[in-house]
Amino acid sequence: MAQKKKENNKRKLLTRLSFAVLIISSAASVSVSTFAFAASSSLLTLSAIGVKTLVPASIQIGLKNSSTNEISYYDQLDEDSFTDNGLTSPKFTGLYPVSSSFKDDWLIKGDDGTYNSVTPKFTREYSNTENYNFPGWDTNGDHYLQMELYFKEEDTASLPVNFYLSDETSMVADTAKNKITAVDISTTQAKLDEVVNCLRTSILTEDDYFIVDFNKGEDVNLAGRLNVIDTNEYYDTTFGNEYEGDEANTELLFGEYSNEDKIVWDDTLTTDSDLLYPNETASAFNAKSAAGTRPLNIEESIDNGVILKVEDSVALEDVVYSEDSADNENAKLFSITPGEAKRIVVTYYIEGWDLDNNNEVQYASFISNLVFTGEYDYSYLN
Repeated sequence: MAQKKKENNKRKLLTRLSFAVLIISSAASVSVSTFAFAASSSLLTLSAIGVKTLVPASIQIGLKNSSTNEISYYDQLDEDSFTDNGLTSPKFTGLYPVSSSFKDDWLIKGDDGTYNSVTPKFTREYSNTENYNFPGWDTNGDHYLQMELYFKEEDTASLPVNFYLSDETSMVADTAKNKITAVDISTTQAKLDEVVNCLRTSILTEDDYFIVDFNKGEDVNLAGRLNVIDTNEYYDTTFGNEYEGDEANTELLFGEYSNEDKIVWDDTLTTDSDLLYPNETASAFNAKSAAGTRPLNIEESIDNGVILKVEDSVALEDVVYSEDSADNENAKLFSITPGEAKRIVVTYYIEGWDLDNNNEVQYASFISNLVFTGEYDYSYLN
């Protein structure tokens, strides 16, 4: 009977800590770009944030003041919570394509064995027209939405609480807004709705880093050939004045990969190739190989030993709490004990290497609902 009562109490605790984020686009305020990826000038903006506290464990959520570094705790967050602490209002944050490539260069634990001093940063190496030394960090963080949050359990008489993502968490297209935008930019709502396929939400805790792909399908390679340097229809190449021999006028391999000496190029073309997808508009991913250049042969390069970095992302179902599971340990994000505060960093961004990132989705709208759920850690009673 006691065990059954304890299980019932556990179920009752599964009230939700809701972190709801609404993203809208503002196509009228930006200029249309011919090419997607980093060459796009479009943006997405955040319009509202709301947080509800978990009960009865008395959980509050905090923000660090940009001037004093003091942390203020709230029962719920709104736009004023950010601006009052000297933080940029998420309501007007723009999202441009970036990448999680080279994350091992910053995801390094400190002397205390945690990531508590780490802030995620992303790369835009594919947009650098002056040099090809990778990675090219998006140092200002202007192209993604990042929020440093602190969770605190106020009730010192309570039990520790384990936090998970709830199965109520979602990332969906804002079909109503996309229908209106589609008319403005002469595309289809279906194209705009594809934005959810290249969006990511990452969560950094003191121990782990999770990249959640809400519509995860095939693996995304964080390397490849691109057309981003010039506003033309051709994949970017090296230049004869900078390279000699076999590497002169060869197509560039961008991004994170290893075994550069194993790259394979085809013979020099005498005529332009066709677009990779002839029935679609030229873009960062869809381009031609120019006459007089040696096309990059990615398939043979891989067979020869080149290793393209694969995005380290997980599907939502892999990290959500399940009430039907006897063991949710693998889905746990972090734990807090009574009186303790835990830091996490939540980031919203467009993964630039995702092939679903195309011209149209740069003007799309979506709605994200990030929902944390918690349960008492009854192991402390054993």
